[in-house]
Amino acid sequence: AHHPDGAGSRISVVSIGLPYPATGASRVVFNSYMKALCAAGLRVSHVILADPGKISAAEQAAYFSDIGAPVNSDIAIIDAVPVMTATRWTLKRHSNLQQATEALRSQSPDAVICFDIDAAMVAAPLSRPRKLVWIGDLHYQTIWYHFLYSVRENLRNLVSSLWILRRIRLWQQIYRETLHGFDDIIVCAYRSVADFRKIGLQARFAPYPWPASAVAPVVDRSVIQKPSFIFFGRLGGLGSRSSFHFLLEQLYPQLLANWGSQGFVLDICGLDQLPNWVEALLADKLEIRFLGFVPDLEAQMRAYHAMVVPIDAPVGNRTRILTAMANGLPVVAHTHVALGNPSLVDGVTCRLATEAKGFAAALRWCYEQSAEAAALARRARQSWQDEYSPDVAAGLFATAVDTALNQTQEHRP
Repeated sequence: AHHPDGAGSRISVVSIGLPYPATGASRVVFNSYMKALCAAGLRVSHVILADPGKISAAEQAAYFSDIGAPVNSDIAIIDAVPVMTATRWTLKRHSNLQQATEALRSQSPDAVICFDIDAAMVAAPLSRPRKLVWIGDLHYQTIWYHFLYSVRENLRNLVSSLWILRRIRLWQQIYRETLHGFDDIIVCAYRSVADFRKIGLQARFAPYPWPASAVAPVVDRSVIQKPSFIFFGRLGGLGSRSSFHFLLEQLYPQLLANWGSQGFVLDICGLDQLPNWVEALLADKLEIRFLGFVPDLEAQMRAYHAMVVPIDAPVGNRTRILTAMANGLPVVAHTHVALGNPSLVDGVTCRLATEAKGFAAALRWCYEQSAEAAALARRARQSWQDEYSPDVAAGLFATAVDTALNQTQEHRP
């Protein structure tokens, strides 16, 4: 039967692991998407790539209850992780991928949704129904930038350049071959649209759901005496790695020139340990404190004039920036981050800079022009509300799935 609104249709979702509990950026996003799909009245079948011993029946039940899944939803857990294993010169697919594809086929869904490239490999062999995929950071770009920073950290890493280039080419090939049969490719970073075009893929950008408190926080930052800034995020990832280089090698001397020794505060917090080379460089920098994981980040953010995001790696659409925007904390970021998120406009929703001097000037502006910085932060919060709040962003995703379902039904003989 044709459901004009898609309700009652069966969709199959493929993901690596359960998107529950919602910890870690991609799980938060997928969890919001699942809630929106269930709220739209869709019946959910799920193919999870994971070690079956690691997901108990109780956890599956808790997940279904969390997302509000209809009673006749079901899960198939296939041990196919990691989906790809890299040796020096090759990328090898997991031998159970075929089994996952068969599990997906047996669910006979009205549409298939895949969360990222590894999940998309499961659906790639299916010629119908309609297939939709959400794509995060592109593996081949992340590999490249990690390699560049590793060389900066130790010249000896140059010896791996040949097989790094080969791995990049292999991943590009995997993206091309896997995704060419998909009907809708949604990328989380705006620049991926152009990157995919270069390898012959048609994709579109959509802001993803990023939860924050329902009420916009009101903070008077003019009362914070000393110029105070925060950097946070997952400290082991590419964004932090790139930030640490810029922060310690280029920006720190400028901040000293601005305010002198111990004339400002820069706090670093987040998951993971600091890399050894960062720890060594921090030893004599009294203005920079490492706070580790902060349980109540929202409260912590009230103690600063701005968040500093010197990520010069031009990939991804950074969740840490959305966290700050949603919480009314002014953001000073590297120009490159706007390549992933077009909502970042210098002087409107954030301050953008390329050189350390410009960065330092923008941070000084946040400190000295607190009224203007507060107005900028309010516009940033509004921008998050209009594009990245879960109601809006997950709602748009549910609409995309609905469109796919209706097209599926129109094409049925």
